[in-house]
Amino acid sequence: MEMQLNKVLWILSILFLLISCKGRRQEKLSNKKILTIEEKTSIVFFEKKYFEHFQLGIDESNKSDHPFFKYLNCDKEGYFTVHFVPKENSLRMFWIDEYFKKYKYEYDDVDNENKSINNELKNTLNKYNIFSYQLKKEFLERSGNCTEESINLKKDAVADICLYNQDNKSWNLIKSLKTNILPPYVQNDFFIKNFPIYFKPILTESRLNWIGNYEVKYSENKNKDWKEEQSITLTITKDSILFEAAGYQLFQQYLLNGKIEKNTMRLKYLSAIDNTTSAVLEKTTDFGSIVYDGKKYTWQCPYINLSFGDGKPKDYILEKK
Repeated sequence: MEMQLNKVLWILSILFLLISCKGRRQEKLSNKKILTIEEKTSIVFFEKKYFEHFQLGIDESNKSDHPFFKYLNCDKEGYFTVHFVPKENSLRMFWIDEYFKKYKYEYDDVDNENKSINNELKNTLNKYNIFSYQLKKEFLERSGNCTEESINLKKDAVADICLYNQDNKSWNLIKSLKTNILPPYVQNDFFIKNFPIYFKPILTESRLNWIGNYEVKYSENKNKDWKEEQSITLTITKDSILFEAAGYQLFQQYLLNGKIEKNTMRLKYLSAIDNTTSAVLEKTTDFGSIVYDGKKYTWQCPYINLSFGDGKPKDYILEKK
């Protein structure tokens, strides 16, 4: 299994070297299938002709939180992406943060981006769930030529989601669902939310006492104008940690990564749900740490300090519901 997939990555990487990001003539490719697929799926996503390069950059201002490659043909296959989604939180954090410290990133430098992503994926594919996200041609409408900029989704569009089985080297259609998301704007939280059984839980059985719904308890907000008030909650399950801030003209929902050390849970930003993002994330993705002393949960959170306070360190008491 591992040898076969590594061969796929090697072939795709060699293929990319023959393709110029400046639009040089593409070399003629063989139609020989690299991987097999069950009859219930309509496309072999690892066929060589569909691959151009691995990437993280979605557009000039947005980056994916995992590697992917994409393909668009308005007359045949439609629009699809193939996503390499880490099974564990620690590896997801690598692609969100550590990757950009390890490798220089420039949006239009697709040659180096492909090489560095390939370097990280090789020999490690068993640590990833490999999904395809396909919108068939009948769900696409376009204005002008078939380009990413001219494509929009039709009403009631349906995405077909396939999962690559690394044991028998086949693709399996696991879900078809209505969607308003165009590829490649599909982040980790989409797959974790829809297919949790394929991901390892954040919390082990010995740490399930952290599971619950928590609310920041304020003591000094009684005299505040109602427009200045906000509700901040954490929902911790064995599979995910959800941060939510709500108030006047305010709604944020983020998935967080949690790491437990003794009586402390350290939190980091993973991704925003439904694009409910904030400019504060450009300054910090540190959601601090929660300490449980056996009686109360005390949260020190740089993100909250910058978003809703004066930026200075502060202790927040969490009330477990």
